Amino acid sequence: MMMMWQMMHIPEGSFKFQVGEGNFEPILQTFGGVNALREWKQLNAALRPIQELATAIPPLILRSDYGLLRTMLPHLWKLIKGAFVASKVEGSFKDVSKHYVTDRFLVCR
Repeated sequence: MMMMWQMMHIPEGSFKFQVGEGNFEPILQTFGGVNALREWKQLNAALRPIQELATAIPPLILRSDYGLLRTMLPHLWKLIKGAFVASKVEGSFKDVSKHYVTDRFLVCR
């Protein structure tokens, strides 16, 4: 697995961080504080079902014949489970995030 570092420049300072889950949180707490970190975790928890729905069907199983039913069957439960968050997928990211993010550090200025 290739490690990738990103450089970010913000008014509060500049920093490098490694791409991947859990790598941004220590930097977020340093620059944004405890409240920003708490809201970030809440947002990620809210987005998890949306992420699962977005990846529920592997693109390679999609077909244009009746075999589609057979190849999709193992993934059907993921789609049913995702039906509860489908309406959030249609909206904008701002519509989802505004319920979890109010910290000035996280809100786009």
